[in-house]
Amino acid sequence: MAGKDTEVVVEARTTLGEPRGIEFERPEPEGTPVRGEAYDPEKIDIVTRSMTIDQILARIRAETIDLNADLQRCRHAWNGVRQSRLVELVLLKIPLPAIYVAEDAGENWTVVDGIQRLTTIARFVDPAVIGDTPLVMEGLEYLGGDYVGKGFKELPPRLQRRLKETELAVHVIRHGTPAPVKFNILSRLNDGGMPLTAQEIRHALTPGRAREILADWAQGKEFRKAIGNGIVDEGMADRELVLRFIAFRLTPLGAYPDGDFEQFLGEAMRALNDIPAVPAPDLASETEPAPEPEESPDAPPAAATTETVDEVGDMDLLADDHGDRPAEDEGETPESEPEPATVPDTAPATPTLAGLDSEFKSAMTAAFAIFGEEAFRKPHGADEGRNPINKALFETIAVNLAALDPDRRDMLVERGGAVREQFIDLIENRKFILAVSQGTGDPAKVRTRFSEIEKLFKKVLS
Repeated sequence: MAGKDTEVVVEARTTLGEPRGIEFERPEPEGTPVRGEAYDPEKIDIVTRSMTIDQILARIRAETIDLNADLQRCRHAWNGVRQSRLVELVLLKIPLPAIYVAEDAGENWTVVDGIQRLTTIARFVDPAVIGDTPLVMEGLEYLGGDYVGKGFKELPPRLQRRLKETELAVHVIRHGTPAPVKFNILSRLNDGGMPLTAQEIRHALTPGRAREILADWAQGKEFRKAIGNGIVDEGMADRELVLRFIAFRLTPLGAYPDGDFEQFLGEAMRALNDIPAVPAPDLASETEPAPEPEESPDAPPAAATTETVDEVGDMDLLADDHGDRPAEDEGETPESEPEPATVPDTAPATPTLAGLDSEFKSAMTAAFAIFGEEAFRKPHGADEGRNPINKALFETIAVNLAALDPDRRDMLVERGGAVREQFIDLIENRKFILAVSQGTGDPAKVRTRFSEIEKLFKKVLS
């Protein structure tokens, strides 16, 4: 049961007002200084093009426009009436809102704002380009019954030409624009009154296998079981949880940046594209050993080789020791609640997808074994329903579990009752509850929650 200082838990909602199964994360209070670097206006490159619908369809056919179909599947697509009324606006010569696209290095475009509009137009004019069924107009407001039940080919030739020759304003965010700037621009835009979440924007701006990895891991049985299958797909909240785990697992806590948290996650998703699936092969072990050179009077003694190996080993030990050094705490700490002496800087030295995947599954399995259906949630009273998943608790508990060796993780599972008792006591700590509830990207709050969970695990294990 949560303590008297526990914040009121508010659950995030879908665009239709339904619970999403994830806790709403409160922003920093007004007046809090904004973290992050200033942008150079000279690097912001946005151009506006006026393109006909026919030209846009040609680009879609050539696969130089990505309509972000995966993003559409995670949202409620427009129904037939709404799509028909958009076509009706075009036929009435009423200008449509501008389309926003992000350009990649190959000058291909990913549609970020305007997905439903372009999908609707493509479905009506040439449904084959998006692999959809033809749109037949229904529920029109102004054109009358003569057009209801008709598709594009049933329209008079002049109206077919009008549709194809209608011009749309396309704002192209050029490739050279810094990624954080792209994110901030697109986070302020809506698509038909349905704003994109931060993870949906990251998905749109980060093509490559990272999209597939997050989607696959978010559907893994260990993850779904740990979160109680309680997160609605809309908004990609489940993929964001997976990304948060990866981002913090790859980043030593002492290296966590004092900047924009969304930028931190964006960089992690881009880095995910480059992580090797498995360790690189040891080419030296796959080749035949070279013949030993003949001894010469001037050759150094064999012991020199041993010294070289020892020196490398010492460097590895120093590197491991450096990874456990505490990071300086830049946040102010009350005297009654001193910061822990250490922070868990245990990021893998050479991460691979296979290694991260194994750690992620092990952490999910352990979390469910310890906390059951309450995993990654704030405790609740006996007469209250289960609270939604808390993102900050998820990343903190999951990463700390992943950092343990298997034996210690198993021991923690065996002592699950003690972990739960200690966790309930920790929730009574006002500083900790704020660190997982409000402005959770703040470096001091990140250090607080990661260090406190690490201390809790160590206490139980000892």
